[in-house]
Amino acid sequence: MNHSAKEPCGAPPTPDSVQFCWNDEDNEGTTWIPQGLTGSWDADADGRFGEHRVIAATWYDDKGLDGTNRGSRITFVNYDDPGKPEYRHVLLVVPDRDGSFHAAVSHVGGIAWVGYRLYVADTDAIRVFDLHDIWRTGADSSHKKIGMHDGKAYAADYRYAIPQVGYYRPRPNPPHLPLRISSIALDRSSSPNSLITAEYKEDRDGVQSPRPANARIVRWDLDDNGKLAGSGEQVRSSAAYVTSRANVNGAVTYGDKPEFVLTSSEFNREPGWVHRATLGTSQRYTGVPPGGPEDLTYQPQGDRMWTLTEYDGRRTVFGIPMPSIGDG
Repeated sequence: MNHSAKEPCGAPPTPDSVQFCWNDEDNEGTTWIPQGLTGSWDADADGRFGEHRVIAATWYDDKGLDGTNRGSRITFVNYDDPGKPEYRHVLLVVPDRDGSFHAAVSHVGGIAWVGYRLYVADTDAIRVFDLHDIWRTGADSSHKKIGMHDGKAYAADYRYAIPQVGYYRPRPNPPHLPLRISSIALDRSSSPNSLITAEYKEDRDGVQSPRPANARIVRWDLDDNGKLAGSGEQVRSSAAYVTSRANVNGAVTYGDKPEFVLTSSEFNREPGWVHRATLGTSQRYTGVPPGGPEDLTYQPQGDRMWTLTEYDGRRTVFGIPMPSIGDG
């Protein structure tokens, strides 16, 4: 790890939330925007990956560097000591047919870590990366070189890159209503384990909007090996739900009911929301003062729901106790 997180900054969603902030460069920068969140509790039921407790976040390159779009990256946070989180950024890349690779240009709106696989939400697809295959890459003072150059591998000055190994693309049904994959999360309480994807549908009136968004939340079953269950290259969703909430940036289900937890954003850097509901109800929510809450991941150990915020200068990672969500 080569970066240190900061002391908690900003008001937490609830007094009993835990939190940390990125260093000044990552918190205040306007190029890399954080989106997705997962943890070692998704990777393995014991809550650890190997011997470590890890949090992982995705970011997309919003502005590029001198005309170079560096695509997307993932940040691995060593969370063994919650008082001193350390982290490292790793570039996400896509192999080329000529033996090189290029940036994985993606909004990376959500991520779910299952075993060694990383499932990444990419609006019109689910990208798959595999932690069995991590490449060591060289230093690059320009911070722009990506791929093979003179026999050496580069990843925009990041020392490691993770290549994409595949993807799933939804087939619209009906054809005029393509499914958006805006976020993704793991539900370990379902049988079998499943991935939950949700659509982002914008409404400038936010949480007070009288118009139903009719955004779809879809469940995708996993097989015993952590792959999307299906026949050959075809997979089918096992359940679908519709939420009236607009601006949904993250969604996860858990329990037999099931119970839903969603994040939604207001605009102009206004406070966002974490919603908690069962089928047919959506009356409980908690405010997120920094605004811009994104993807969600549920940590059974400690019964916490985690999210992160995207606005520069206010970027925080929160772990909110489930019983506290919906108290106001």
